[in-house]
Amino acid sequence: MALMVPVLSVHAQSPLAITLQPSNYQGYQISCFGKQNGSINATISGGAAPYQKSWSNGATSEDLSGLPAGYYKLTVTDADSTVIVADITLNEPTQLVVLTEPYIFPNSYNVSCFDCYNGSIDVTVQQGVPPYTYLWNDSITTTQDRSGLGAKKFFVVVKDSHNCWVKSETMMLVQPERSVWAMGGNTGTTPGQQYIGTADNKDLVFKSNNVERMRIKGNGAIALVDSAIGVGMLYRDVDGVLKVGGGPSLPSYPVSPCAIDVGFSPFWKTTGNDFSILCPGSIDPQIGTLDNRNLHFVTNGVERMKLTVGGNLGIGTTEPEATLHVAGNLIVKQNPEGDIVTSSSDSAGTTLWARNSKAAWGLSIDTAGHGHILGDWNNPHPLMTFSYNKVGIGTENMPGDDFNLFVSKGILAEKVKVKLPGSWPDYVFAEEYRLMPLPELRDFLKRNKHLPGIPSAQELEKDGGIDLGQMHQNLLRTVEDQALYILELEKRVDKLEQIITNLPSTK
Repeated sequence: MALMVPVLSVHAQSPLAITLQPSNYQGYQISCFGKQNGSINATISGGAAPYQKSWSNGATSEDLSGLPAGYYKLTVTDADSTVIVADITLNEPTQLVVLTEPYIFPNSYNVSCFDCYNGSIDVTVQQGVPPYTYLWNDSITTTQDRSGLGAKKFFVVVKDSHNCWVKSETMMLVQPERSVWAMGGNTGTTPGQQYIGTADNKDLVFKSNNVERMRIKGNGAIALVDSAIGVGMLYRDVDGVLKVGGGPSLPSYPVSPCAIDVGFSPFWKTTGNDFSILCPGSIDPQIGTLDNRNLHFVTNGVERMKLTVGGNLGIGTTEPEATLHVAGNLIVKQNPEGDIVTSSSDSAGTTLWARNSKAAWGLSIDTAGHGHILGDWNNPHPLMTFSYNKVGIGTENMPGDDFNLFVSKGILAEKVKVKLPGSWPDYVFAEEYRLMPLPELRDFLKRNKHLPGIPSAQELEKDGGIDLGQMHQNLLRTVEDQALYILELEKRVDKLEQIITNLPSTK
C-alpha cells in the first residue's frame, strides 16, 4: 500500500510529493505477530532540494527498516520551506495460538494400561497465517494430531506460512502402574506403597538355586542361613542373626582370608591406619559416605570443612556453592616467585592479590559493586575502577552516562583516531550550499560573540569541555566557509580592477 500527498511549491518546479512503499508479507507489512521486520521505502520528488525529513518515531532517514506494527508519519520540508506530510499504518498477523488436548480414558489415564500405546493428542491451531506445518519432539512426524502414543512427554512446534512458530505446552501422557514385579527390574515405583515383602507377621525368604540363603524375620531380624561367618561392624551371631556393632559374641578371626593374614583392619582408627600391605586386587582405602549424605570434618566440636553430595568442598562454610568454596582469606604460596592471596576490608572490599617481593597487584570488588585494580599491599588504592560500562584510570569520579572512559592527569599517545559524528563538511563546496551573506555574518557575530557553528564559552563551561570530533568538523566547515568568502572577495576585486582599468585616462 503506497500513499502520495502532493503540496504545491511557490516556485515553478514540479510539486513536492512523497510516495511510501511498505514491506509486503502476503498482505501484511510485518511477517509475524510481535516481530520488528517491517520497512517503509519513501520516495521524495519535486520541490526544491535538499529535503529535511522527520518521522513520527524520531528517525530522520528517508527509508525505515526493522519496524514493529503501528502508525508512521513522514514530514518533509524542502529548501523553500514547503511542507508535505504522508502517513501509513503497518499491520501484522494475529498471534499464532496452538491448543493441545490429550485424550483421557475412563480410568482417568491418557494411556489405558501399563506399557500400552493407545494414547492420542488432538491439536487445534488458531490465527497466524494458514496453512500450518507441524513438527513433534519425539520423531519427524508432521501430522497435526497424534495417536498410538505411549506414556512420555510430548510437545509440538507449529509454523504458519510466514514461518512464524509457536511451541505447545509440554504434555505428559500418564499410564496406570504395573501390577506385578518384572524379572528384568521395575522403574518408576513408589517406595512405601510398592515393595517386596510380606504384609503380615510372616518371614520373607530369599533363595538361590532353590536353597534358602537369607531370611528377614517377622520381627525385622536378618538371618543368614548358610555356614558363612564374617567380621566387622555387621556380624552374624550364633543364631544366624545379623547385628550391628562389635558385641561380646564377635567370633574369633579365621586364619584366612588374606585381609586377616596381613593384619588389615576394615575400620578407620583414631590412631591412624597403615596401608603399606594390602591384599592383591584390593581397592584403595576410602573415607566418605556411600549414600546421599554430606561428609563433615570437625575439630573442637566445630565444623571446619564440608564435602557435599554434589562434590562441592567448603572450607569455613557449611553451604559451599562451588567445587571449592573458601570462606575467609586464602594464601597460595609459590616462593620466591610470589603467591596468590585473598583479603577483605571495608575500604577495598574483597580482593584477589598477586604479589612478590617487588610489588603487589590486586583485583577487587567493593560493596557498591565497583571493580578495582589495586596497587600497594600496605596501602591499597585503586589504579583503575570499573563500574558496569565505565572505566576510570586514576579516578573513581565517573559522572553521567555519555562517556565510558575517565582519565585523571591526562593521556600521552602517539596517535589518536576519533570516530566522527555525521558527515565530513565537503558539502560546503556543493552547488546548493548556502553561504551566509557577510552582512548576516556580521550581525551574527555582533549578537553572539562567536562564529556560527562554534560553541560559546558558556556552552563549553556548561558541557565541561569540548567534543573533539564535532569541534574539528565545525572548525573545518568554518575554514571552508572562509575559503568561499575569500574566493567571493577575489571575484569582487577582479571586477573592481577591471572597472579601474577601463576608466578613461585623466592625462
